[in-house]
Amino acid sequence: MVTFSDLQLRLLQHLLTRVRNGELTERGLARMVGISQPHIHNVLKGVRTLSPELSDSILVHLRISLIDLLDRTQIAKYSGSDGNEYYESCYIPVLSDPIGPGLPWPCRIEESRRFLIDRRKVASFRNPIIARISPDARMLPAIHEGDFALLDQSQSAREQIDPDALYLIKSGSQALIRRVRQGQGNALYMVTEDSLQTPELWEKILLTCHELPHLIRARVYLVAPEKEDWWDRNQTLATSL
Repeated sequence: MVTFSDLQLRLLQHLLTRVRNGELTERGLARMVGISQPHIHNVLKGVRTLSPELSDSILVHLRISLIDLLDRTQIAKYSGSDGNEYYESCYIPVLSDPIGPGLPWPCRIEESRRFLIDRRKVASFRNPIIARISPDARMLPAIHEGDFALLDQSQSAREQIDPDALYLIKSGSQALIRRVRQGQGNALYMVTEDSLQTPELWEKILLTCHELPHLIRARVYLVAPEKEDWWDRNQTLATSL
């Protein structure tokens, strides 16, 4: 049997892992849920209790379901199945605004919409999220208007540069999808699809390893929903997770 105390402990462990991985900060988490930084610090240290009210607030703001705190074996046990069919898909939150040149950095999540996807595709991801892509002539034919970008925001995905991959770049207030090439020393190049064969047109950026995660916000994978009606507001399961 999984008790409420078990779920609180797993939520606490989840928060500690994300803080240690650099995905969250104590200050950011405290501001998010409306408490002081010393309070959240003491909660994470175990000095103060993680109350039900604070737990609920954290779950809502980080968009974590209680189901996310259970492992596959437990889900299969309580669902009465072997786990394979039940566990094969999951719902991913969707950004309210599209990403692309000339658009502001997206900050809001759709409150009542989710994107159904094969769970295996996001098994190793941290905070996966879906974004719709707006027109970007410089990235044709790699991406097109209306494509869906699955974003892996994990630290490893942002720091281990793959020259063949696509990345979400924070350029000023814009969210751009670009390829990335590493140069000598601390040089990094942002590469558009129309300049792949002309390196002299690549945008050069000089930065330290500490600045890299602030520039590269996610690795991008192009995906399609598993259901054509994923966008329907009346999908009870999609809106309840």
